[in-house]
Amino acid sequence: ENQEMSEGFAAALVDWAPPDVTARAVEFEDSDLSVGFVGGVIQVTKDGGEETAGVLAFESYWGEGNDVLSNSELLGRVDLSDAATVVTIDVATGTEMHENATHIVVVAVGTGGTATSGTSVALVDTTGLSISPAVVEVASQASTMTETLVTISNAGSSDETLKLSIVF
Repeated sequence: ENQEMSEGFAAALVDWAPPDVTARAVEFEDSDLSVGFVGGVIQVTKDGGEETAGVLAFESYWGEGNDVLSNSELLGRVDLSDAATVVTIDVATGTEMHENATHIVVVAVGTGGTATSGTSVALVDTTGLSISPAVVEVASQASTMTETLVTISNAGSSDETLKLSIVF
């Protein structure tokens, strides 16, 4: 049997409307030499329209292209309290890279939520591999090569072999 309430009740209405502004540019250079880990400073160049669009901050996440990975953790945040054109987000040294991440994505945050896509920079893991090659040998002809082994002979230490794939 259906019954109706004799009186209504109040409920808060929240409108989810994240900013549609993106950063003009994002730069990041890994300063952590450990394989699979990153650290450094993300430089975010503001677009200039953030204030009128209600942007309160920029947040950085692991991503693929300009989209945030669904299970990404927050890498860092910067509040937009000053008028600087370039703001920075620190990424702690020793931050383990997400296994599916190809980019670091910076998204706008406003009173209506956090954007799900933004501006990205390709993720490059800098490693501490340091060699002084005496000889570099390539095992196939360049005109037919799509995948090959490259052996780098070091003066006074063991050789290093790298497997390279080249996409045309």
